[in-house]
Amino acid sequence: MRVRETKYEQYGITREQAKQAKRYCLNARGERARSLRRAAKKANPEIADDLFISLRDGRSYDLQMAHRYIPISRPDFYGYRRLCLAFFYKSLFPEEFADEKGR
Repeated sequence: MRVRETKYEQYGITREQAKQAKRYCLNARGERARSLRRAAKKANPEIADDLFISLRDGRSYDLQMAHRYIPISRPDFYGYRRLCLAFFYKSLFPEEFADEKGR
């Protein structure tokens, strides 16, 4: 399945957990910002900076494209953003995912 079509549940987190992760992302500083950046790089190294800015600053794809070119389409961007949020949430609460190997 393509990333653009993958939902949070397929990454092993609920929509509520994704919302919680988004709240942790906003204005992230220090170790939390480093964890978010690692999650963005793991999701897609090519657009990691764009994913990081989108989640930390709450900036949409369109707003970012007005200032800087992003080399993928909007549906793909938001697919990778969902993947990044899943990685980030799992890094915040690793004990919930201890039985998952390498995901």
